[in-house]
Amino acid sequence: MIDDGNLGEAQSLTINITSLPDGAQYRVVKSTANGNWFNAPASALVLGTNTINVNSVSFTRTVKFQFSSGDIEFDALSVNGVASDCAAATEPDPVPGCVDATACNYD
Repeated sequence: MIDDGNLGEAQSLTINITSLPDGAQYRVVKSTANGNWFNAPASALVLGTNTINVNSVSFTRTVKFQFSSGDIEFDALSVNGVASDCAAATEPDPVPGCVDATACNYD
Protein backbone atom coordinates (compact mmCIF):
# COMPACT_ATOMS: atom_id res chain seq x y z
CA MET A 1 0.00 0.00 0.00
CA ILE A 2 1.22 3.50 -0.84
CA ASP A 3 1.15 5.96 2.03
CA ASP A 4 2.63 9.27 3.03
CA GLY A 5 3.14 8.38 6.68
CA ASN A 6 -0.28 9.66 7.70
CA LEU A 7 -1.54 7.26 10.33
CA GLY A 8 -5.14 8.12 9.51
CA GLU A 9 -5.34 11.46 11.28
CA ALA A 10 -7.75 14.11 10.01
CA GLN A 11 -6.22 16.32 7.32
CA SER A 12 -6.95 19.90 6.34
CA LEU A 13 -5.81 22.31 3.67
CA THR A 14 -6.53 26.04 3.86
CA ILE A 15 -5.76 28.22 0.87
CA ASN A 16 -6.50 31.92 0.35
CA ILE A 17 -7.26 32.28 -3.37
CA THR A 18 -6.65 35.70 -4.94
CA SER A 19 -7.37 34.82 -8.60
CA LEU A 20 -9.51 32.00 -9.87
CA PRO A 21 -10.33 30.82 -13.40
CA ASP A 22 -14.03 30.26 -14.09
CA GLY A 23 -15.16 26.80 -13.07
CA ALA A 24 -12.03 25.92 -11.08
CA GLN A 25 -12.54 22.95 -8.79
CA TYR A 26 -10.69 20.72 -6.34
CA ARG A 27 -10.92 17.03 -5.59
CA VAL A 28 -9.71 14.99 -2.60
CA VAL A 29 -8.04 11.72 -3.55
CA LYS A 30 -7.14 9.28 -0.80
CA SER A 31 -5.96 5.73 -0.45
CA THR A 32 -8.33 3.19 1.08
CA ALA A 33 -7.74 0.41 3.61
CA ASN A 34 -7.31 -2.19 0.83
CA GLY A 35 -4.75 -0.06 -1.08
CA ASN A 36 -7.11 1.24 -3.76
CA TRP A 37 -7.87 4.93 -4.32
CA PHE A 38 -11.04 6.89 -3.64
CA ASN A 39 -11.68 9.97 -5.78
CA ALA A 40 -14.13 12.31 -4.10
CA PRO A 41 -16.46 14.30 -6.36
CA ALA A 42 -15.11 17.61 -7.63
CA SER A 43 -16.15 20.68 -5.64
CA ALA A 44 -16.10 24.36 -6.57
CA LEU A 45 -13.48 26.77 -5.27
CA VAL A 46 -14.21 30.39 -4.35
CA LEU A 47 -12.18 33.58 -4.10
CA GLY A 48 -10.91 34.08 -0.58
CA THR A 49 -10.35 31.42 2.05
CA ASN A 50 -11.11 27.81 1.13
CA THR A 51 -10.75 25.11 3.78
CA ILE A 52 -10.83 21.46 2.78
CA ASN A 53 -11.18 18.90 5.58
CA VAL A 54 -10.69 15.14 5.42
CA ASN A 55 -11.95 13.01 8.32
CA SER A 56 -9.70 10.61 10.20
CA VAL A 57 -9.65 6.86 9.55
CA SER A 58 -8.29 3.81 11.38
CA PHE A 59 -5.54 2.93 8.84
CA THR A 60 -2.42 4.49 7.33
CA ARG A 61 -3.23 6.36 4.13
CA THR A 62 -2.25 8.95 1.56
CA VAL A 63 -4.33 12.10 1.04
CA LYS A 64 -3.96 14.29 -2.06
CA PHE A 65 -5.64 17.58 -2.92
CA GLN A 66 -6.01 17.99 -6.70
CA PHE A 67 -6.91 21.24 -8.46
CA SER A 68 -8.49 21.46 -11.93
CA SER A 69 -6.32 24.38 -13.01
CA GLY A 70 -2.73 25.49 -12.59
CA ASP A 71 -3.90 29.09 -13.03
CA ILE A 72 -5.21 29.40 -9.46
CA GLU A 73 -3.33 32.17 -7.63
CA PHE A 74 -3.09 32.31 -3.85
CA ASP A 75 -1.25 34.26 -1.16
CA ALA A 76 -1.50 31.84 1.78
CA LEU A 77 -1.52 28.05 2.10
CA SER A 78 -1.46 25.82 5.15
CA VAL A 79 -1.68 22.07 5.60
CA ASN A 80 -2.84 20.76 8.97
CA GLY A 81 -2.43 24.24 10.41
CA VAL A 82 1.19 24.61 9.30
CA ALA A 83 1.73 27.58 6.98
CA SER A 84 3.65 26.91 3.78
CA ASP A 85 6.30 29.26 2.51
CA CYS A 86 5.04 28.82 -1.07
CA ALA A 87 5.19 32.08 -2.95
CA ALA A 88 5.40 33.12 -6.55
CA ALA A 89 8.95 33.95 -7.57
CA THR A 90 9.48 37.66 -8.13
CA GLU A 91 13.04 37.64 -9.48
CA PRO A 92 14.29 37.51 -12.09
CA ASP A 93 11.05 36.58 -13.89
CA PRO A 94 7.71 35.93 -12.20
CA VAL A 95 6.81 32.24 -12.12
CA PRO A 96 3.27 31.16 -11.28
CA GLY A 97 2.78 28.51 -8.63
CA CYS A 98 4.95 27.37 -5.82
CA VAL A 99 8.72 27.62 -5.93
CA ASP A 100 9.27 24.97 -3.22
CA ALA A 101 10.38 21.82 -5.09
CA THR A 102 9.06 19.62 -2.27
CA ALA A 103 5.54 21.10 -2.42
CA CYS A 104 2.63 19.32 -4.09
CA ASN A 105 2.00 22.31 -6.39
CA TYR A 106 5.62 22.88 -7.42
CA ASP A 107 5.82 24.72 -10.74
